[in-house]
Amino acid sequence: MTPALVIGLKLAYVFVLHFIADWALQSKEMSRNKSLKFKVLLQHASIHLAVFSIGFLVITSLKFAVMFALANAVVHAFVDWYLWRAYKISVILRAHFLIPKEKWEEWGIPPIRVSNPFRGFSSHIKELMKMAIGERIMTYLTTEFKYWDDYLFGFMLGFDQMLHGVSLVIIFALMFL
Repeated sequence: MTPALVIGLKLAYVFVLHFIADWALQSKEMSRNKSLKFKVLLQHASIHLAVFSIGFLVITSLKFAVMFALANAVVHAFVDWYLWRAYKISVILRAHFLIPKEKWEEWGIPPIRVSNPFRGFSSHIKELMKMAIGERIMTYLTTEFKYWDDYLFGFMLGFDQMLHGVSLVIIFALMFL
């Protein structure tokens, strides 16, 4: 086998391990909460750590298997935490224009003024994130706002997987080439 073929097969194996860790072993609860609850994010990253540590023993030593798995778990967790938080904030901001004014008043949060949506933006987002974590907005949005029909959700899912793939290739290249 040529060196290029060996590298290609190893990278294909890396992507299979990623599929197992990120799709097959990720629960619905992890998928929903890994960007809201740090404990859930750590559980998700631990799955990546375990799958890549064990899976890499087939192609390398224990030392390199654990180093690769740890590097991947850290980068993976960073991407998931920030990318999906950004998506949820975008949903909350868009919800201001989808959720009736009366609902916001009932929840005790004034809606963003359409005339100046960035007035008091920082403190407003903090309050909205507290509510999102408290489930009120997300519960309402899952009945009114179907994220699975949202183009931005599909885009973010693709972007998330692209970032994970690129990071896996970079980590692989830095460690093994």
